[in-house]
Amino acid sequence: MKNAFKSDLKGFTLIELLVVVLIIGILSAIALPQYEKAVEKSRGAEAISALNGLYRQYELCRLEQDDERNCDMAGDFENFTVPPPGEKLSNDCYKTKDWYYCPPQQSDIIAIRRSSSSSDSKPYSNAKGFLTMWGYGWGDDKCVGTITCDAGTDADFCKKLGFTATKQGCSGKVQP
Repeated sequence: MKNAFKSDLKGFTLIELLVVVLIIGILSAIALPQYEKAVEKSRGAEAISALNGLYRQYELCRLEQDDERNCDMAGDFENFTVPPPGEKLSNDCYKTKDWYYCPPQQSDIIAIRRSSSSSDSKPYSNAKGFLTMWGYGWGDDKCVGTITCDAGTDADFCKKLGFTATKQGCSGKVQP
């Protein structure tokens, strides 16, 4: 009498399992950098969106205030109708999970990409990179309303976000 539970199926050999593991390893080695680039690009989109909103607030502030310096060098976002996203810090910057948003300095609003070693009291130290929304204070008028990117501790920071071109009069890279 035959055993009803006996199967004619055979298992995988060790070589077959090793080949599958090797193929998965190769695919993950190719996919992981692309995944990290896509994640960083989405984080950059958050900051670009926030900077565009803050720039609109800056323009409204300049229209509403008698003295434009109240907006250009306010030291914080006190004259803005809507504050930046995140939690306000003692140095007048705002902090989100991935970014610091710092107030206008000579009219330029800055988003600083946080690293794991970034400090709330010194947001500029150990930053992966910087996005600057240009106002009227520095540089050429051609830069007003332009977002530029400068690398910090991550040399490929701007490239990951799609900033590759340069623009006459502006420091940093701009999106083409």
